[in-house]
Amino acid sequence: MPRARAGTCRDCQALIRWVPTANTRRAIPLDFEPTDDGRVVVTDEGYAIVFGSHDEALARAQRLLTIPLTYKAHHASCPRYHSRAHAGREEYPSLF
Repeated sequence: MPRARAGTCRDCQALIRWVPTANTRRAIPLDFEPTDDGRVVVTDEGYAIVFGSHDEALARAQRLLTIPLTYKAHHASCPRYHSRAHAGREEYPSLF
């Protein structure tokens, strides 16, 4: 069974957990606490499954888990991620 690792976001210093995905086994950063609008479910085996919507994630969590919890990928909630991710990039005008 894989183990989630606790860590700290290098951008905002928030506490996060690194959880391997069910498909690739590569760890992704999740907010440390469960949330009411998350799209990620962590299975009883300890793997993260990412869904397209919160409703889809919650429905699957209710079928898979005793206590249905959803998490948010940390890049979706990190206040500094988007400014760092686009720093130094030129903005190109939309073609459409």
